[in-house]
Amino acid sequence: MDSKTLLAGLFVVCLATFSFAQEITGDIRGIVRDPSGAVVSGATVDVVNTDRNAVIRSLTTDANGAYVAPLLPLGHYKLAVTASGFKQYNATDIALNVNDRRVIDITLIVGANTQTVDVTEAAEAINLETATASGLMTGNEIRELGNVTRNYEQLVSLQPGISSNVASDQLFIGVSNPVGTSNQINFSINGNRPTQNNWTIDGADNVDRGANPVGLSEH
Repeated sequence: MDSKTLLAGLFVVCLATFSFAQEITGDIRGIVRDPSGAVVSGATVDVVNTDRNAVIRSLTTDANGAYVAPLLPLGHYKLAVTASGFKQYNATDIALNVNDRRVIDITLIVGANTQTVDVTEAAEAINLETATASGLMTGNEIRELGNVTRNYEQLVSLQPGISSNVASDQLFIGVSNPVGTSNQINFSINGNRPTQNNWTIDGADNVDRGANPVGLSEH
């Protein structure tokens, strides 16, 4: 293998890695059933982004009554589900965040499809799709909680499973602190080493690879 071929191969691998790091979408999926619990195949599921007031996907449930809408832009959604012999079902107020796998199972009600049933989605309490321990702070929480330096990293320690014996109440911004040494943020997440953390902003990679505990943009 010559050097040009090797470089081309490395470039493709780097592109694939970068693409994976830029994950800024989420999924909505579930199963459509009738009142008896039997699955409903062939039902139409329109995935509507209410922030844009636009239908992002129009799906049809498979033989198992299942639907999957992958790679959806982040935002707020409504599901409009229709099937012959059933009332239209609207699931509203579905919030989709980075890398979410929202499971919205639907039970249709027998009736004319000119009638509608509106259901407001409650906040997802348990993620049954993965065993990953995770937490989420909303934009409202970040705006309303007291934060002297406006550095979002100060809020990380409020999540479960996170500890730090060096995080002060005023974390410095940037990759270097005022005395010129590496500005390392030593959060231990679920017992892991601080150097095993991966910092992202809206799904985009934000790690200083020269000093892994450091974020490139920390404000």
